[in-house]
Amino acid sequence: MQLRPGPALGRRRLRPGGPPAPRGPALRRYTAWGVLLPGTLVYRSLRRRPHTLVEELAFGAATGLVLELAAWALFVSLGIESAATLWPLLVVVPFAAVPRLRRHWWVRGHRPVPLGWSWSVAGIVAAAFGYLYKVYLERNPILPPNDSARQFVDISYQMSLAGNAKHNFPLTLPQVAGEPLEYHWFAFAHQAMTSLVGHLDLPVVQLRLMIPALVALTLVLTAVVAWRISGRAWAGPVAALLIFAIGEFNASATGTPFGSPQTTLMVWASISMTYSQPLLFALIGVTAEGLRKRAADDEVPALGRGVFVLVALFAFASCAAKATSVPVPLAGLALAGLVVLVRTRRLPLAVLGMGLAVAAAQLFSTAVIFRFKSYGLEVGPLANLSGSWADPQQLRSGAGRAVLAALVCFAFLVNTQLRLVGALPLLLRSRLRLDTVQWFLLGGAVARPAVFLLVKGWNAGYFTHAGLAFGVVLSAWGFCESFERARLSTRGKVLLALWAVVDRSAGMRARVAARVKHRGSDPSSVLAAFGDGKAGRESPERVFDNGRIGIYELRR
Repeated sequence: MQLRPGPALGRRRLRPGGPPAPRGPALRRYTAWGVLLPGTLVYRSLRRRPHTLVEELAFGAATGLVLELAAWALFVSLGIESAATLWPLLVVVPFAAVPRLRRHWWVRGHRPVPLGWSWSVAGIVAAAFGYLYKVYLERNPILPPNDSARQFVDISYQMSLAGNAKHNFPLTLPQVAGEPLEYHWFAFAHQAMTSLVGHLDLPVVQLRLMIPALVALTLVLTAVVAWRISGRAWAGPVAALLIFAIGEFNASATGTPFGSPQTTLMVWASISMTYSQPLLFALIGVTAEGLRKRAADDEVPALGRGVFVLVALFAFASCAAKATSVPVPLAGLALAGLVVLVRTRRLPLAVLGMGLAVAAAQLFSTAVIFRFKSYGLEVGPLANLSGSWADPQQLRSGAGRAVLAALVCFAFLVNTQLRLVGALPLLLRSRLRLDTVQWFLLGGAVARPAVFLLVKGWNAGYFTHAGLAFGVVLSAWGFCESFERARLSTRGKVLLALWAVVDRSAGMRARVAARVKHRGSDPSSVLAAFGDGKAGRESPERVFDNGRIGIYELRR
């Protein structure tokens, strides 16, 4: 495989001296044909009754991402990747030919979605796009505007992996011929399929289209999953706000002491995490559904027995989308199963079945994909925190060291758990007599800090991102329940909403002004409005490559 410049890209698809030509129509065709259509058809065949159209499309998109992986493996391994555009026919033809499957083309009986819910979720997605434009799209041009342009340091390597995925199954290291890639590489297979099916250049996919699309899908899935699990529509927008718009509480001026921040960095800096998030939320949603027995008159209809197939599909896709995704659901299922076993003295078969499916996915990724490599992670209780109170010169007294250690632990608790405060009313009011689904969510949320405290290594922070998905659903559930119990008048609700908007707007203006004053015209200062005030980079030398951006294409 040879790496060389691709001049045709600039002549054919980029306006000379200007921004890239619009690729929106091509992305829409790929999304509709290569993801939504096959995924929604398969999802409809597995669920029993429809709930809302937006839920079907969101879960259908997640199902489409799973089917896309299987299609990629088939077409690339057979050497017919040039025909990858046709892979949806493997789903479309049976659903058109088999009479029992034809009914899934046109479905009626969807519950209407509240207008306020739709506008709220759309507003959150729009805010996400504005954030991504300022910190990622604007700062990573496809072609360099000048000689001083910088590019995020991982982009070239990530693009080379996607280029490798267009021709190799399984992936190999692009820089070493024939060397297997023992890494969570499903995101790069998705990137390759986006290029193959949508006829889009990899730089366009990487630098313009993929991340905003996945972030939008994540936010919509967060909203529909929180609605389905809690039974409260407004838990959806609240959960979406918690996962995106509320950042980590961080008083550090030197960096992020408790792992990587999700809102201000990892939502765009880690493509594997960006890709894994919608799959993880889909896995949470169907697993929680499998743990619950719904009444026939429940406002949110049950998914039916197909839920176990969906659990297996999303667990498999998640296992190598991000190595830290599957262990957290396993922890949630373990806690839920233990509670049911203690209460009823019976083995919970639903928990056992889903646990085996998720565990099998984890074993597959550990043995086949990662070849039992730990990537620097090792058992080391409190090792990720001890550096904050270390005193190698013995300058503090024993009491001083103890006080400092307690303060560091408190700071860690606030930093990682502040967004989960909405779960407290659920825990306190029920006196821990939670239902099985709530125990499942609590188990995943608790696994978040527990793994970080038990395992040594910077990568342990990725477990906190996986656990946050559980926590925001539980927290949003608690917020909505508390709001209902407060029984505010219409005037009180309006005043509360106005106060929240004014308070958040004032905080945004103050933080942006402070960051602009500190960093001059640095556009990344807008990040302070969305989270912990970090700009997504420590310094230009550390995170961005100096020098000219090169556009390459991988050729065999």
